[in-house]
Amino acid sequence: MLDFLKKQQLTNAQIAELLVDAQTLYAKKNTILLKEKEKANRIFLLKKVFYVLVFTTTNQKVGHIVSIHPKGYDGLRWAGLSANSLLRMPSDYFIEVLEDAQIISFNFEYFRKLRLSNLEWASFFQCQLLTVFNYLERKSVNQLKLSPEKRYLAFMEANPTLMKSVPLHYIASYIDVVPESLSRIRRRLN
Repeated sequence: MLDFLKKQQLTNAQIAELLVDAQTLYAKKNTILLKEKEKANRIFLLKKVFYVLVFTTTNQKVGHIVSIHPKGYDGLRWAGLSANSLLRMPSDYFIEVLEDAQIISFNFEYFRKLRLSNLEWASFFQCQLLTVFNYLERKSVNQLKLSPEKRYLAFMEANPTLMKSVPLHYIASYIDVVPESLSRIRRRLN
């Protein structure tokens, strides 16, 4: 985690200040970090795990996979850093850890105080938000511009190891096709 934070151009003193509030959690597979309609009180930094964000349509886990973050994606990844959390609104999705994970958890209010304390922290948080925004924007543009087959190929190129660890129906939902269409695409490509 320190390598990731240093790449964000934080000084050792800033890293120490950030970690004052940090809690290390060990989440078991299928742990829900944030429930739909719940206000996020914590922001999570995931290390060497992947998770999904799912919009739910019922009380069950059904809906649309918005985000899959593989192991090693940028080393670490934020979860729960969203417009709803920043605006203190209830979440539109839930966050589930799909495998045993080590997670660094931060109190949202502590993040807010840091962000407001000086321009360096404001810049750091802006960069983190821009990374999340860029990820979601690229995904949206790809959904509009690329055929299902090209979305699948782009996903596989970016995430070559996920086929072994993520259920195919999650991948199908992520690239916005029904599982049967994904099966046809995979047969055609093989």
